[in-house]
Amino acid sequence: MEMLELYLQTTAQMGTPILFATLGAMLCEKVGHLNLGVEGMMLLGAVAGFQVGYSTGSPLLAVLAAGCAGLLGALIYAVVTVSLQGNHTVTGLALTTFGIGVSSFIGKSLTGLGLPEAIGKTFAPVKVPVLCDIPIVGKMLFEQSSYVSAAIVVGILLWVYMNKTTAGLNMRAVGENPGAADASGVNVTLCKYLHIMAGGFLCGVGGAYLSRAGRIKLPPALVGLRLRWSFLPHGTHCVPSLALTFSVRCGGSALSFKMLTSASLATS
Repeated sequence: MEMLELYLQTTAQMGTPILFATLGAMLCEKVGHLNLGVEGMMLLGAVAGFQVGYSTGSPLLAVLAAGCAGLLGALIYAVVTVSLQGNHTVTGLALTTFGIGVSSFIGKSLTGLGLPEAIGKTFAPVKVPVLCDIPIVGKMLFEQSSYVSAAIVVGILLWVYMNKTTAGLNMRAVGENPGAADASGVNVTLCKYLHIMAGGFLCGVGGAYLSRAGRIKLPPALVGLRLRWSFLPHGTHCVPSLALTFSVRCGGSALSFKMLTSASLATS
Protein backbone atom coordinates (compact mmCIF):
# COMPACT_ATOMS: atom_id res chain seq x y z
CA MET A 1 0.00 0.00 0.00
CA GLU A 2 2.81 2.40 0.89
CA MET A 3 4.52 1.81 -2.43
CA LEU A 4 1.25 2.44 -4.30
CA GLU A 5 0.74 5.73 -2.46
CA LEU A 6 4.31 6.80 -3.30
CA TYR A 7 3.76 5.78 -6.91
CA LEU A 8 0.61 7.90 -7.24
CA GLN A 9 2.21 10.85 -5.45
CA THR A 10 5.23 10.77 -7.75
CA THR A 11 3.04 10.43 -10.83
CA ALA A 12 1.39 13.75 -10.00
CA GLN A 13 4.78 15.36 -9.39
CA MET A 14 6.21 14.13 -12.69
CA GLY A 15 3.14 15.33 -14.55
CA THR A 16 3.75 18.89 -13.34
CA PRO A 17 6.35 19.97 -15.95
CA ILE A 18 4.24 18.41 -18.67
CA LEU A 19 1.19 20.29 -17.43
CA PHE A 20 3.04 23.63 -17.51
CA ALA A 21 4.41 22.87 -20.97
CA THR A 22 1.02 21.81 -22.30
CA LEU A 23 -0.60 25.00 -21.03
CA GLY A 24 2.13 27.02 -22.72
CA ALA A 25 1.74 25.11 -25.97
CA MET A 26 -2.01 25.64 -25.79
CA LEU A 27 -1.59 29.42 -25.56
CA CYS A 28 0.57 29.34 -28.64
CA GLU A 29 -1.78 27.08 -30.53
CA LYS A 30 -4.81 29.20 -29.68
CA VAL A 31 -3.36 32.11 -31.66
CA GLY A 32 -2.84 29.86 -34.67
CA HIS A 33 0.78 28.79 -34.25
CA LEU A 34 1.94 25.21 -33.87
CA ASN A 35 5.12 25.43 -31.81
CA LEU A 36 7.16 22.24 -31.85
CA GLY A 37 9.86 23.95 -29.83
CA VAL A 38 8.25 23.11 -26.48
CA GLU A 39 11.04 20.75 -25.46
CA GLY A 40 13.68 23.32 -26.37
CA MET A 41 12.03 26.01 -24.28
CA MET A 42 11.68 23.63 -21.35
CA LEU A 43 15.36 22.77 -21.46
CA LEU A 44 16.36 26.41 -21.71
CA GLY A 45 14.23 27.04 -18.64
CA ALA A 46 15.74 24.05 -16.87
CA VAL A 47 19.35 25.12 -17.34
CA ALA A 48 18.62 28.79 -16.58
CA GLY A 49 16.62 27.98 -13.48
CA PHE A 50 19.28 25.61 -12.19
CA GLN A 51 22.09 28.07 -12.83
CA VAL A 52 20.33 30.96 -11.10
CA GLY A 53 19.09 28.77 -8.26
CA TYR A 54 22.58 27.39 -7.67
CA SER A 55 24.15 30.88 -7.80
CA THR A 56 21.61 32.80 -5.71
CA GLY A 57 19.85 30.21 -3.58
CA SER A 58 16.57 31.99 -4.30
CA PRO A 59 13.64 29.80 -5.42
CA LEU A 60 11.74 32.81 -6.78
CA LEU A 61 14.66 34.05 -8.88
CA ALA A 62 15.27 30.54 -10.16
CA VAL A 63 11.68 30.14 -11.35
CA LEU A 64 11.63 33.64 -12.89
CA ALA A 65 14.92 32.96 -14.69
CA ALA A 66 13.54 29.69 -16.04
CA GLY A 67 10.39 31.42 -17.28
CA CYS A 68 12.36 34.23 -18.91
CA ALA A 69 14.62 31.75 -20.68
CA GLY A 70 11.58 30.02 -22.13
CA LEU A 71 10.12 33.43 -23.01
CA LEU A 72 13.26 34.37 -24.98
CA GLY A 73 13.06 31.10 -26.88
CA ALA A 74 9.42 31.82 -27.68
CA LEU A 75 10.34 35.35 -28.77
CA ILE A 76 12.75 33.92 -31.34
CA TYR A 77 9.97 31.67 -32.58
CA ALA A 78 7.52 34.60 -32.74
CA VAL A 79 9.89 36.82 -34.71
CA VAL A 80 10.48 34.11 -37.29
CA THR A 81 6.90 32.87 -37.65
CA VAL A 82 4.88 36.06 -37.06
CA SER A 83 7.04 38.87 -38.42
CA LEU A 84 9.06 36.93 -41.01
CA GLN A 85 6.26 34.49 -41.89
CA GLY A 86 8.53 31.48 -41.44
CA ASN A 87 7.34 27.90 -41.45
CA HIS A 88 5.92 26.94 -38.04
CA THR A 89 7.07 23.33 -38.08
CA VAL A 90 10.64 23.98 -39.19
CA THR A 91 11.06 26.89 -36.78
CA GLY A 92 9.72 24.89 -33.85
CA LEU A 93 12.00 21.94 -34.55
CA ALA A 94 14.95 24.31 -34.89
CA LEU A 95 14.08 25.81 -31.52
CA THR A 96 14.03 22.36 -29.96
CA THR A 97 17.46 21.59 -31.42
CA PHE A 98 18.73 24.94 -30.19
CA GLY A 99 17.42 24.34 -26.67
CA ILE A 100 18.92 20.86 -26.47
CA GLY A 101 22.27 22.15 -27.68
CA VAL A 102 22.41 25.13 -25.33
CA SER A 103 21.31 23.15 -22.28
CA SER A 104 23.82 20.39 -23.01
CA PHE A 105 26.66 22.88 -23.54
CA ILE A 106 25.98 24.93 -20.41
CA GLY A 107 25.08 21.85 -18.43
CA LYS A 108 28.55 20.37 -18.74
CA SER A 109 29.84 22.86 -16.18
CA LEU A 110 26.92 22.17 -13.84
CA THR A 111 26.95 18.38 -13.89
CA GLY A 112 27.14 16.92 -10.42
CA LEU A 113 26.25 20.15 -8.63
CA GLY A 114 23.37 20.25 -6.15
CA LEU A 115 20.84 22.98 -5.58
CA PRO A 116 20.91 24.83 -2.23
CA GLU A 117 18.95 23.21 0.55
CA ALA A 118 16.63 26.23 0.75
CA ILE A 119 15.29 25.53 -2.73
CA GLY A 120 14.71 21.89 -1.93
CA LYS A 121 12.77 22.83 1.19
CA THR A 122 10.68 25.41 -0.67
CA PHE A 123 9.44 22.87 -3.19
CA ALA A 124 9.25 19.92 -0.82
CA PRO A 125 5.85 18.24 -0.40
CA VAL A 126 3.59 19.93 2.14
CA LYS A 127 1.21 17.81 4.20
CA VAL A 128 -2.40 18.80 4.71
CA PRO A 129 -3.31 17.49 8.15
CA VAL A 130 -5.84 14.64 8.30
CA LEU A 131 -6.52 14.70 4.54
CA CYS A 132 -3.05 13.41 3.71
CA ASP A 133 -3.83 10.28 5.74
CA ILE A 134 -6.65 9.21 3.43
CA PRO A 135 -5.74 5.74 2.10
CA ILE A 136 -4.24 5.53 -1.40
CA VAL A 137 -5.09 9.04 -2.69
CA GLY A 138 -4.16 11.03 0.41
CA LYS A 139 -0.50 11.53 -0.47
CA MET A 140 -1.27 12.09 -4.14
CA LEU A 141 -3.74 14.92 -3.49
CA PHE A 142 -2.79 16.38 -0.12
CA GLU A 143 0.97 15.89 0.25
CA GLN A 144 2.40 17.68 -2.76
CA SER A 145 4.93 20.33 -3.64
CA SER A 146 3.76 23.92 -4.06
CA TYR A 147 4.92 23.56 -7.67
CA VAL A 148 2.26 20.94 -8.29
CA SER A 149 -0.43 23.11 -6.74
CA ALA A 150 0.74 26.11 -8.77
CA ALA A 151 0.41 24.15 -12.01
CA ILE A 152 -3.19 23.26 -11.19
CA VAL A 153 -4.03 26.86 -10.26
CA VAL A 154 -2.47 28.15 -13.49
CA GLY A 155 -4.54 25.67 -15.48
CA ILE A 156 -7.76 26.85 -13.85
CA LEU A 157 -6.87 30.52 -14.36
CA LEU A 158 -6.09 29.93 -18.03
CA TRP A 159 -9.44 28.22 -18.53
CA VAL A 160 -11.17 31.25 -17.03
CA TYR A 161 -9.06 33.58 -19.16
CA MET A 162 -9.75 31.74 -22.41
CA ASN A 163 -13.47 31.32 -21.91
CA LYS A 164 -14.68 34.14 -19.67
CA THR A 165 -12.64 37.24 -20.57
CA THR A 166 -12.65 39.58 -23.55
CA ALA A 167 -8.91 39.26 -24.03
CA GLY A 168 -9.19 35.47 -24.04
CA LEU A 169 -11.99 35.48 -26.58
CA ASN A 170 -9.99 37.89 -28.75
CA MET A 171 -7.07 35.49 -28.56
CA ARG A 172 -9.21 32.63 -29.78
CA ALA A 173 -10.61 34.79 -32.56
CA VAL A 174 -7.08 35.60 -33.73
CA GLY A 175 -6.29 31.91 -33.96
CA GLU A 176 -9.51 30.92 -35.70
CA ASN A 177 -9.98 33.87 -38.07
CA PRO A 178 -7.25 36.53 -37.92
CA GLY A 179 -8.87 38.54 -40.72
CA ALA A 180 -12.13 38.89 -38.84
CA ALA A 181 -10.29 39.68 -35.61
CA ASP A 182 -8.32 42.42 -37.36
CA ALA A 183 -11.52 43.87 -38.82
CA SER A 184 -12.93 43.98 -35.28
CA GLY A 185 -10.06 46.15 -34.11
CA VAL A 186 -7.85 43.50 -32.52
CA ASN A 187 -4.10 43.98 -32.99
CA VAL A 188 -3.39 40.52 -34.39
CA THR A 189 0.40 40.79 -34.39
CA LEU A 190 0.60 42.06 -30.82
CA CYS A 191 -1.86 39.42 -29.63
CA LYS A 192 0.21 36.66 -31.21
CA TYR A 193 3.46 37.95 -29.76
CA LEU A 194 2.07 38.28 -26.24
CA HIS A 195 0.50 34.84 -26.12
CA ILE A 196 3.40 33.04 -27.79
CA MET A 197 5.80 34.60 -25.28
CA ALA A 198 3.45 33.85 -22.38
CA GLY A 199 3.35 30.25 -23.55
CA GLY A 200 7.15 30.19 -23.68
CA PHE A 201 7.29 31.53 -20.12
CA LEU A 202 5.09 28.67 -18.91
CA CYS A 203 7.22 26.14 -20.78
CA GLY A 204 10.30 27.56 -19.12
CA VAL A 205 8.68 27.36 -15.69
CA GLY A 206 7.79 23.76 -16.39
CA GLY A 207 11.36 23.15 -17.50
CA ALA A 208 12.66 24.35 -14.15
CA TYR A 209 11.09 21.23 -12.67
CA LEU A 210 13.21 19.07 -15.00
CA SER A 211 16.20 19.59 -12.72
CA ARG A 212 14.50 17.22 -10.30
CA ALA A 213 12.26 15.23 -12.63
CA GLY A 214 14.67 12.82 -14.28
CA ARG A 215 14.15 11.63 -17.84
CA ILE A 216 11.14 13.24 -19.48
CA LYS A 217 9.65 12.30 -22.80
CA LEU A 218 7.15 14.85 -24.07
CA PRO A 219 3.87 13.16 -25.03
CA PRO A 220 2.13 13.49 -28.40
CA ALA A 221 -0.47 15.79 -26.81
CA LEU A 222 2.16 18.54 -26.87
CA VAL A 223 2.57 18.36 -30.63
CA GLY A 224 -1.04 17.76 -31.66
CA LEU A 225 -2.65 20.07 -34.17
CA ARG A 226 -5.49 20.97 -31.81
CA LEU A 227 -4.70 21.11 -28.10
CA ARG A 228 -7.80 20.96 -25.94
CA TRP A 229 -8.55 20.68 -22.24
CA SER A 230 -8.81 16.92 -22.69
CA PHE A 231 -4.99 16.88 -22.70
CA LEU A 232 -5.07 16.14 -18.95
CA PRO A 233 -5.54 12.36 -19.28
CA HIS A 234 -3.62 12.12 -22.57
CA GLY A 235 -0.83 14.58 -21.84
CA THR A 236 0.41 12.55 -18.90
CA HIS A 237 0.09 9.04 -20.32
CA CYS A 238 3.88 8.60 -20.25
CA VAL A 239 4.22 9.68 -16.63
CA PRO A 240 3.05 6.60 -14.66
CA SER A 241 5.60 4.37 -16.41
CA LEU A 242 8.39 6.62 -15.12
CA ALA A 243 7.02 7.52 -11.72
CA LEU A 244 8.02 4.42 -9.77
CA THR A 245 11.59 4.46 -11.09
CA PHE A 246 11.86 8.16 -10.30
CA SER A 247 10.52 7.81 -6.77
CA VAL A 248 12.95 5.00 -5.97
CA ARG A 249 15.96 6.64 -7.63
CA CYS A 250 15.44 10.24 -6.53
CA GLY A 251 13.29 10.15 -3.42
CA GLY A 252 15.02 11.92 -0.59
CA SER A 253 18.23 12.53 -2.56
CA ALA A 254 19.94 15.87 -3.15
CA LEU A 255 18.85 17.73 -6.27
CA SER A 256 21.51 17.19 -8.92
CA PHE A 257 22.09 18.58 -12.37
CA LYS A 258 22.75 15.04 -13.56
CA MET A 259 18.96 14.68 -13.79
CA LEU A 260 18.80 17.66 -16.10
CA THR A 261 21.51 16.41 -18.42
CA SER A 262 19.84 13.00 -18.64
CA ALA A 263 16.57 14.77 -19.52
CA SER A 264 18.22 16.86 -22.22
CA LEU A 265 19.74 13.75 -23.79
CA ALA A 266 16.53 11.71 -23.69
CA THR A 267 15.29 11.06 -27.18
CA SER A 268 12.84 8.28 -26.62
